[in-house]
Amino acid sequence: MFVITGTSPATDIIAVVFAAGQSVGTQDRSAANQNTVAHFLEGGNETGIGTSTFVTGIATDAFNDRLLAVNGADVMTPVERRAAREILTLLQSYKTASSDGGGPLCDCYPWADISDGSSNNGYDTGRVPLLGALPHTWGSLGITVPTWLTTNRWWWVFFYAIGGPVSESQSGSYLTVNGTYGTSVVLITTGPAGTGRPITSWAGDSDWPTYVDDSSNSDMGTWFDTPSSTAYARDRLYTL
Repeated sequence: MFVITGTSPATDIIAVVFAAGQSVGTQDRSAANQNTVAHFLEGGNETGIGTSTFVTGIATDAFNDRLLAVNGADVMTPVERRAAREILTLLQSYKTASSDGGGPLCDCYPWADISDGSSNNGYDTGRVPLLGALPHTWGSLGITVPTWLTTNRWWWVFFYAIGGPVSESQSGSYLTVNGTYGTSVVLITTGPAGTGRPITSWAGDSDWPTYVDDSSNSDMGTWFDTPSSTAYARDRLYTL
């Protein structure tokens, strides 16, 4: 991570884009120096790559660098939205494929995961079972889960819930969202990671409050609300 100091300080920066102003002092931007940072950046920015610290400030005769800082939320929030859309499409494809042809097909969404990325029979809340679905596998329904979703462990950080009537058991209640009953699926994207999130182990339902901000959405129940935060990097709730 980089740190920005000066007139526009910032932390937790993952990338910095520079616009070098006109040459100052002894800077020489001839072809011979085109790869020498000190002939383009100044004020400490020319050595920032070694210290992970860069400087912003008002332009003067000795300093005129302009910086654009990019933090994790700038990058990951759009990616998270893309992952959510892809997962919702997979879930709907599962429901549709499991409805075709009758017979032993379940006409349902897959059971949730509570431990390792694969469905656990009978669980209607937890994580999206991208690594292995039940009662039917993804492959048996002709569905391919994109590798980028599994390799990047998106199943680990999204909350997933299904209503009883659209599960294999075909019993129980639908989900209630913002006081309205009848939702089949809730998917919650959980925003940037906080320091309390488990990374390599999972204790169970008690871990969800470190991912999902609102208690009404992390209590493993059937009632859900639109996340209360209005920040750009926040939980987002999607439904089917």
